[in-house]
Amino acid sequence: MDHPPRIAAIELTSRCNWDCGFCISTDDNVEKRVEESKRIIDDLPPSIKTIVFVGGEPTLHRGLWLLCAHAKGKGYTTKVHTNGWLVKKWTDDELAVVDVVNLPIGSMDEKTNDAMRNRGAMKMAMKNIDYLTSRSKKVSITTIVTKKNLHSLPALRDYLATKPIVSWKIFKFYPKTGNGNRHREEFEITDKEFDAAVDAIELPNAKTYKIRDFKKFETATFY
Repeated sequence: MDHPPRIAAIELTSRCNWDCGFCISTDDNVEKRVEESKRIIDDLPPSIKTIVFVGGEPTLHRGLWLLCAHAKGKGYTTKVHTNGWLVKKWTDDELAVVDVVNLPIGSMDEKTNDAMRNRGAMKMAMKNIDYLTSRSKKVSITTIVTKKNLHSLPALRDYLATKPIVSWKIFKFYPKTGNGNRHREEFEITDKEFDAAVDAIELPNAKTYKIRDFKKFETATFY
């Protein structure tokens, strides 16, 4: 490859404490054992610089913090892709082994965001951004573009432009697995609709990525 992957995304568990309608997780209650995840980390190719722990909800995996510490000990940047429900319960030691926290926001319209995720999800995300950045933690944001929030990206961009986040990844809804497959008709959009929605969306203070197909996200390898 001309540009080998720089990111390893390790799915620790398919379990989750939310039930987002567009979720791609297979929700089959499968978890990786700590030793298996350690072996993945130990055997990663040299191009990998960042390890992202994903789920389901990775904070439900009892070995998350041990694995974050293991990855940091080997020189990797660590990132946790979380819904944020348990963020304020993280201890100082747990925060110390996470370099970047990724949080989800779908829309600045509360009803729209809650219809895609859980009730209160938008306000919680906003509070978590402020809390984490006040603790000197880097924060990235993920947005899944669906039929419900297709036209609300400008308002979300304007909000995120006021926050010291490091990146914003905007993904087209992926309808092939998990809840996403079950709710395909409710959320699915075309490539043309996605391209039109994200065309002028950029942040002045953070990298903005627009991704049609996360399975073909060339900078990442999934485990």
